[in-house]
Amino acid sequence: MLALSSNTFSLVVDRKERKDTMTLGPKPHQVVRKEPGKMTVIVAVRYDHGVIMAADSRVSGGYMDADGHDKTREFPTANGIAVLGYAGTIAHVEAAVHTIEQSMNKADSPYAAKTVCEKGIDAARELCEAPEVEFVLGVRCGRTVDLFSVVFDAGKGIGTRSLRYAVAGSGGYVAEYILKRAWPPNHELTREQAERLAQYTVDEVVWAKVRGCGGATWLRVLTDEADSPVDFPVVSRDPSLLADMTVHLGAARRSLHRAILGA
Repeated sequence: MLALSSNTFSLVVDRKERKDTMTLGPKPHQVVRKEPGKMTVIVAVRYDHGVIMAADSRVSGGYMDADGHDKTREFPTANGIAVLGYAGTIAHVEAAVHTIEQSMNKADSPYAAKTVCEKGIDAARELCEAPEVEFVLGVRCGRTVDLFSVVFDAGKGIGTRSLRYAVAGSGGYVAEYILKRAWPPNHELTREQAERLAQYTVDEVVWAKVRGCGGATWLRVLTDEADSPVDFPVVSRDPSLLADMTVHLGAARRSLHRAILGA
């Protein structure tokens, strides 16, 4: 029997009471993610003048799934704007976002905005010792655009600057697998390429039926133009997109197929 585990990203092959595992991600060991609250996928990709953030639109609660939900938030900073993509248990996310909302307007640099998000995750510890919440933060201060991943680790919120892309949620490992193989090293993307790559990655996570991921792909575009608003197009899943991607993306999809299907 060949099956994709419901909330992990390993393949389980069951032959005569024997189980072998093969990791889909880039690490040699089996990746196990047990947090059922982070059932989503957030992908942010840098391009030459900003950041593209994409997310699926499914919210899972108990035995019910609902599509059409925005999993990003927008906040003003002292001299710019911040876009936050979130994954996690709703109560933990809301507690963290409440703290972020109160302080983000004082952030005068990308790293100050990152610190605000770290403190937001720390605030969620009032509800749970190990809060189930992850953020992807795109921020523009003046003409500087930066990208961070913020997670709960070692007892506190920790943010890391992302040089190429950032991912979050239960679909994050599959998304990272695709991005590492689809995006050639030392290749700077245009806005159009970044939009297509971000959408493609989220669509493939949904295609792989990662638990809790589904619905249309929603995009936010953050540019380095000081007065530009954050664009917010809603993109339906487009099968024709797959046929029109670059050779690198096609190779990534075939590689993923081989890993999943053994074909």
